[in-house]
Amino acid sequence: IGAKGIVAAIANVAPDLVMELYNAFVAGDFARSLAAQNRLSPLRAALTLGTFPAVIKEAMIMIGRPVGPARSPVGKLSEKARQELRKVLLEIGSLAG
Repeated sequence: IGAKGIVAAIANVAPDLVMELYNAFVAGDFARSLAAQNRLSPLRAALTLGTFPAVIKEAMIMIGRPVGPARSPVGKLSEKARQELRKVLLEIGSLAG
């Protein structure tokens, strides 16, 4: 659609996977790009676990990048949402088991 780039919040959490997607696409390897896109999909879906930017901030904290909590009026994630986010991070390889 003519875009020259993106600002992807998920790149803070899964930079290697986002770069894999980009590099594969630029190289014309659309199968590899699609595979990376599909691996990123669970993280994108996880953004609905809470209000932005709470999910990204929690994910950053989980992967060892202490960015601090979301500020009011944005609330913290529920424990259930945190568990689901942790599962996604493990699934995509951003978090060690």
